Amino acid sequence: MELDPNYILGWISLGTKLLEVRRLDESLETYRRALQIDPNNSKVIYYISCIYALKGDKPNAPGLPAKSHQPGRKMAGTVKTDTDYRAFWQDEDFIKITGGPE
Repeated sequence: MELDPNYILGWISLGTKLLEVRRLDESLETYRRALQIDPNNSKVIYYISCIYALKGDKPNAPGLPAKSHQPGRKMAGTVKTDTDYRAFWQDEDFIKITGGPE
């Protein structure tokens, strides 16, 4: 059986499983591959942002929480309650983008 390298749902599923077991670097690379297929996918942008938050790596995540939090995006508002973002909850930029945690 041959897998389609452009099947974004496969990349997202793999990235999600890797994220669940906290294999963050592998998950990040998998989501980056998905982002190459669909650069505007809000779910992928959100998960990449989660990984950076879990790593406490704000400098390498410029604007990602903002992109995933834009009104109309499926993930809008989720960053305010997702504990993966705990490292950013008191961050001034995070609060400006989201209004802070709920």
